[in-house]
Amino acid sequence: MSLGPVTTPASAAIALLGWRLARGGRAALPDRLLHVRLPEPVHRAMGRVLEAVLARAARFARARHARLVEGARGRRLCGGGIVLGALLLAVPVPLLPLTNTFPALAILCFALAWTHRDGLLAAWGGAALAVSAAVFAALGTGAAVLGTEAVRRLAPWA
Repeated sequence: MSLGPVTTPASAAIALLGWRLARGGRAALPDRLLHVRLPEPVHRAMGRVLEAVLARAARFARARHARLVEGARGRRLCGGGIVLGALLLAVPVPLLPLTNTFPALAILCFALAWTHRDGLLAAWGGAALAVSAAVFAALGTGAAVLGTEAVRRLAPWA
């Protein structure tokens, strides 16, 4: 689901985390962003969502094909996948399905792959990036061939 203007800054923060991971640094936001106060209802809601995601992830994420995600190579793989997913997530395409789904899924897969040493999840993240790139390529081709007005008119039925 597109969050409109919030998507781009959120994607930038995610890309920064991925970049830091890929470069071998600590995957944490800068201090000035860590000290930003969120309204309490937002903070509670984010906590509940994170707990639910982690509880579900614990059911299937485990150390498999760990050699893919270990060490510097694994950091680069997972961090780079997070950066690419965040860049695709930042593309402002409102009201069209799947434009945010697959990049977000890729980010989640790469993050879980890194934290759980799960190479299979890294592979799933790569697949989600490939599908996301295909969706954007199809949208770009459709806009180039049909024109942006035709794509805009087809959006409600997509």
